[in-house]
Amino acid sequence: MTSNKSITRRQTLTGAAVASLASATGCARAESETSQVEKKLVLNYKDPVWNRDAIARIQGNLDFSKEKIGWYKGKAFGVVPGQKNKDICGFEGFSVARLLPLETGGYRKVLREVGF
Repeated sequence: MTSNKSITRRQTLTGAAVASLASATGCARAESETSQVEKKLVLNYKDPVWNRDAIARIQGNLDFSKEKIGWYKGKAFGVVPGQKNKDICGFEGFSVARLLPLETGGYRKVLREVGF
């Protein structure tokens, strides 16, 4: 009696994903073991200065000479109660943002954006 077991595409992709994950984990572990400097992540949500700087890092770069470039893409839908949502149009765009220091210690975000 001959066995007709074949490997499916899903099994192949799952095996490849597991192998790459194992490889990446091994590389990351080896890199962290050889690293001389340990970085400690500090999250201080109760400190208003830390919060201000954290949101500034998300929206821009605290190196005031550098710019942050963003890109977006999506769809606008029309919603009418009792009817299927209707795709009205698509949109896409990009932006360039830079932070400027204020005398008060805060930051001003300068943003240029193009959407179409």
